[in-house]
Amino acid sequence: MKVTRFRDPQRLYVAHVTKGQLDWGIDVVEYGQHRPLNPRNDLVNHSPDGVVWGYAGSGPAQAALGILADAVGDRKAVIHHQEFKRAFLARYDKDTGWTLPVKEVRQWVKSQDPA
Repeated sequence: MKVTRFRDPQRLYVAHVTKGQLDWGIDVVEYGQHRPLNPRNDLVNHSPDGVVWGYAGSGPAQAALGILADAVGDRKAVIHHQEFKRAFLARYDKDTGWTLPVKEVRQWVKSQDPA
């Protein structure tokens, strides 16, 4: 059984877009270190082309799955990623970046699944 160890609660998900190049990405920033978000296509392959936001489609679903898997683990990510997509990622402007603290992600999941 794989044990997920959650690290610093100050972790941030930082989205960036390169305007004019249709290039979206999300980094995980923790302890001042940046790493690309793993979109977790191994759990559910919504979008083999990558992550995006700003609408309620497959790219935002993949981004939601990756964020939730990183923040709260695989099982809850699979259960909650579609609703998380609608609550957060579909509402962001697709032409701008954003920052989302892991604390906010975990609070949202807890509100959906208090057990």
